[in-house]
Amino acid sequence: MTYHIQDTKQIYGFLDFSARALIWSIDGSDVELACERVEGVGVVGREEVINWGLSGPMLRSSGIQWDLRKVDNYECYEEFDWEVQWQKEGDSLTRYLAPSR
Repeated sequence: MTYHIQDTKQIYGFLDFSARALIWSIDGSDVELACERVEGVGVVGREEVINWGLSGPMLRSSGIQWDLRKVDNYECYEEFDWEVQWQKEGDSLTRYLAPSR
């Protein structure tokens, strides 16, 4: 069976969803195992993130310390003293954890 890749964003979106589904579907005792299974999987590098115009957790989990909420100061974000949370690994685990940091 042959698959034709039309949109890489859809693929990475699916991989991101799969990682979250895996972690949500297990009990607390298996969290370490689940993290090991998605760590290093679906890596998106800094250059790809920029070239593909990705943002949010995809951007911050691939080594780019940038967040529109910090730069543009919209809504109430300017009222808080916070730092942009970012990681450099760019894998499914990092994308899963990015919004919760």
